[in-house]
Amino acid sequence: MHDTDTDTEQKLVTDTEQKLVEKLASAVCASRMQDPALFILESIGPLNFLLSQLMHFSYPLMHIFLQQGALGEGGSGGRTRFRLSAREYRELAGLLERRDAVERLIRALQAEAQL
Repeated sequence: MHDTDTDTEQKLVTDTEQKLVEKLASAVCASRMQDPALFILESIGPLNFLLSQLMHFSYPLMHIFLQQGALGEGGSGGRTRFRLSAREYRELAGLLERRDAVERLIRALQAEAQL
């Protein structure tokens, strides 16, 4: 019974959510910040729902920064920095509402760091 519950939960991840997780993992590893990111994700694991609600609450303010390109956009030294769109911000907040989201991010970071 537990296996079917896990299979059903895993199927709930959409392609856009999986791409967002991979994009986040790739950006974090490209900036060589995977170790601090893993530490933070392991620490906040039980608080993922609270974090998602904070993201939803702060969306009106964040939307201004996201529209102006203040969060991301280009980089120095020829490196491409992570750019988060308003749609991706909302998708990330929605993804974090689920219990398995932090674990998915951790696994994606570990997989990306192995490459």
